[in-house]
Amino acid sequence: MVKLNLTKPLKLDHRSIQSQAKLYKALCEAFHSDLPFSRLTVKQLCQAASVSRATFYRHHQDITDIIIVQLLRVIGKFEASVDQLSHIDYQSGSRLVVDAIWHNRLLVQLIGWSQCEPQCAQIISGAVLNILLVRQLIPDV
Repeated sequence: MVKLNLTKPLKLDHRSIQSQAKLYKALCEAFHSDLPFSRLTVKQLCQAASVSRATFYRHHQDITDIIIVQLLRVIGKFEASVDQLSHIDYQSGSRLVVDAIWHNRLLVQLIGWSQCEPQCAQIISGAVLNILLVRQLIPDV
């Protein structure tokens, strides 16, 4: 699993971003081909993405890490959209959440397909708490 520090934004260099994009695209294609996640191998995924297995293992421990990294990128974009609001209330906050889910519904499907909901739920819960606390939208817990 990806090592996480939720107090710092996820930073990837240009090559890592390209590799992540290729791997994520190949993962989406595997999902759309109706291949069971349990049958997908790192070798198959790397071949489809034109990424070496060495590159894969430099950044990931397993295939679900690709989904988790993508989730962290989405969370980073969501945080940036929250920060762009001059005032946040229930309506504007709800709109941001709905938009984020809508624009990333394939990611939500991949989370279910890969059965990594528990890890993703922890990440999302931590990110939500961090967003609210850092922006002083809820009192300190």
